[in-house]
Amino acid sequence: MFKEFFNSLLITDKNDLGTNHETGMLSLTAIFIRIAKLDGVFDKEELQEIRNFLNQRYNLIEQDIDDIITEAIKLEKDLNDN
Repeated sequence: MFKEFFNSLLITDKNDLGTNHETGMLSLTAIFIRIAKLDGVFDKEELQEIRNFLNQRYNLIEQDIDDIITEAIKLEKDLNDN
């Protein structure tokens, strides 16, 4: 399970993006958001670092980055700490 998840993060060709890869990007972004919130502050600089990562790693357009971050924030809020 973990191997498949991590392998899905390595795809960089936008033509190869499938449902599993999109789920991987969303999950990874939610994890980054959770980590950024650990100190009790999620500021603009931290958000920009996540945006930069998505742009550099996956070469996404701004609208795609906005969509992923919006969904990842919702997902992160629903995560159970238990």
